[in-house]
Amino acid sequence: MIKLLSKNNFSHEIFCSIKSNYYRLSTINSNIFTRTLSHSKNSSKSNEKKSSSTPFRLFAPTVAEANLVSSFANWRYIPMVKDINTGIFEIPSSVEINDGEHEYKFYIRKSVEQTYWTCVIDPYVEKYDAKHRHGLITIRNREKHIDTYEWKYDDIKLPENDQLIIYEIYVADFTENGQFLGILSKLNHLTDLGINAIELLPIQDYMGHEHDWGYTPTHHFAIKASYGTKNDLKKLVDECHKRGIRVFFDGVFNHSSSSCPLLSIDKHYWVKIIS
Repeated sequence: MIKLLSKNNFSHEIFCSIKSNYYRLSTINSNIFTRTLSHSKNSSKSNEKKSSSTPFRLFAPTVAEANLVSSFANWRYIPMVKDINTGIFEIPSSVEINDGEHEYKFYIRKSVEQTYWTCVIDPYVEKYDAKHRHGLITIRNREKHIDTYEWKYDDIKLPENDQLIIYEIYVADFTENGQFLGILSKLNHLTDLGINAIELLPIQDYMGHEHDWGYTPTHHFAIKASYGTKNDLKKLVDECHKRGIRVFFDGVFNHSSSSCPLLSIDKHYWVKIIS
């Protein structure tokens, strides 16, 4: 069963399986996501195109100290200031960065007595470099750049729920290259079979083996890089709609990878053992 939730009424629980124990990873209401996304647009207006000042934030209420490290600051530690009322760390002053794609991550210390720092990827990262284990952000004209796509087939009438013939697809092995765009060449064949809906197994970034089928997500807001880009996914959806094919996304958040950044921040805060 797939349950669709509106953007303004979003809450869910994620279950994490580690060492044969089952955990409940409880997230928070969407309002806190809006306030605490780790990177957001700069509110100042400027015509300057060569640099950008973007605040970075990290929601970590039980963490004592946090630093931002990034390629645009030559990987030096940038201390972050914590708001004790919200549990949010942020940079106290703007950081100048040139237009382009930049790498970043956080280093946290859970107590002032702790002698070591823990490297943490942004839990809300939308793009991830798996090889170097960095979050990625693109800056354009002093703002976080959002991929744009012009939808072409929004007005196509799609089949009703009681008319669906659904074909389930695991992107990694459905095509030779295991990518969104590789599915395009098979859409006409699916139509000939009478298929009028496809269900994509989880497309979020995961670090499990192929037999996991994507059900061990690590970064819940990032697309699996090997599948393609956001615009590739949008093109796939657009081409499906052109043919009268509905698209569903499988997302079973009752388990997660042990590499999920939230567990590194504080698994005792985010995770509860289920008896």
